[in-house]
Amino acid sequence: MKENEFHVWELIVIAMERGDRATAEKLKERLFSESGFTNRGSRGTPRYRFYHRGYINLKNGQTEEALENFHEALRHSPATYELDPLEDCLANALFELGRFDEAIAETERVLRLNPNYPLARFHLAQAYEQKGQSTEARAAYEQFLQTWKNADADIPEVVIAKKYIGNF
Repeated sequence: MKENEFHVWELIVIAMERGDRATAEKLKERLFSESGFTNRGSRGTPRYRFYHRGYINLKNGQTEEALENFHEALRHSPATYELDPLEDCLANALFELGRFDEAIAETERVLRLNPNYPLARFHLAQAYEQKGQSTEARAAYEQFLQTWKNADADIPEVVIAKKYIGNF
């Protein structure tokens, strides 16, 4: 995995979560260097490059740079072959920064694009919960569980949502 260019991003996330900034910096150079790989002759979307920069900025406490990169990421279309379009990257960053009103507005934008996006619905519930809006949080958790009704019962988000609803 360390030698495979396709796994550099995952290694950066692991290094940052472990607090190993030196390794993350070294890997960041590889991530942002020009790759010898092509996408069948076409250039890939810059969405992921801006997302990666935003994530790294956010984890390094560079809030404004992170938000700028997430905004820029969303200006570019996601790759059709990627499972996660990262449409919720800005909403997740705003939530992490404790900017709950902005996180709610951005998550609602994401849900207008895809009302069946379970994790966006879950994060919306969490933002309402943080704001003390228990009625809205409960409704969002219920919608999350309905949207993801076939999810495994031990997935942490499912456990949290069920616990919240059960304690309501």
